[in-house]
Formats: sequence, structure tokens, C-alpha cells
Amino acid sequence: MDQQCFDEIISLLNDAKRKDLIKELLPFQKKIVDEDYKPTKIEIRESKKEYYSDSEGSAEEETLTYSVDQSGFYKLELSDEEDSD
Repeated sequence: MDQQCFDEIISLLNDAKRKDLIKELLPFQKKIVDEDYKPTKIEIRESKKEYYSDSEGSAEEETLTYSVDQSGFYKLELSDEEDSD
């Protein structure tokens, strides 16, 4: 861990009023902090949004048939095309 991260942890513990944990951590600072450590940079790329128009694609408009039972639950009815599969 680099010195900056260690300092942030100490700062957070200080904000949380955990002096006991700071006292436990400080003696191990030399073992924890690696002066040669270089954190990797994470690059966040924004994806290019794709916009679709109503005329694009292969989806066709379809009509769904359903029924409602006595308890008020909806049941999707199969079309004749799906029954033959």
C-alpha cells in the first residue's frame, strides 16, 4: 500500500474517533507502506450509446391474447402458431 492510502485510513479512523485502532496500526506502518508501490490507474471508458429508430430491426408487431381467471390472475394464451411447434 502506498503512503497516501495509509494516511487516508488513519484519517478515516480519526474521523470515526477510533484512536485505539490508530495506536494498533501505527507500529506496523513501515511493514504496511511500500514506498515502491505504484497503484494501477483504472481508466473508465464511456460506451458509445446506440440509438435505434422505430424502423430498424426485425421485430414485428404482435397481438397477445390473455384471459383473467376468477381470482384476477392473468393467463397468457398461446397463439395457433405456437401450438403447432
